[in-house]
Amino acid sequence: MAAPMELPDVELEPGSYFKNYQLRPDIIATHPKTFQRYALDVKVVSPLQGTYFRRSQDENGYAARVAEKWKIAHYKEAMAVENPDDRFIPIAIETFGRTGQLAQEFLRDGCKHLLQRREELSKIRAQPNRRLWQGNAEIALGALRVDQLDNPLVPIFSFFERSMRPR
Repeated sequence: MAAPMELPDVELEPGSYFKNYQLRPDIIATHPKTFQRYALDVKVVSPLQGTYFRRSQDENGYAARVAEKWKIAHYKEAMAVENPDDRFIPIAIETFGRTGQLAQEFLRDGCKHLLQRREELSKIRAQPNRRLWQGNAEIALGALRVDQLDNPLVPIFSFFERSMRPR
């Protein structure tokens, strides 16, 4: 009897994800319970770049929004043809920390999922590990909820920066 195939949870820059396209997502992540696979591709853009500058002055997150749309169009055919059951998530981040809407939703869903699994988390893992993960998820959700400038990462980095200052 063959041993069950074990899928890695996360694969970084898999060279063999697409066979007939010259594309390589940055991360392939497999959900441990549903086995849903996510292809994530990251793009960092500056709202100060000439292409985005004018509109970025008037619209928060404009550069990230355009980058998300570009990534979706770039991967659309390859995903539909070779991996139609997988979900593509463009992770667009502006250089000042603002993320695109799809990245925010992905992070929010992941954090909520982790918080809801308090009792399900593996008993093998140590209690402090669980609390650390859940604490980080609560901080991230708080930042995603509270930020008035649609800029979820800045409060997290600010909190981290303040916590690292010498007292």
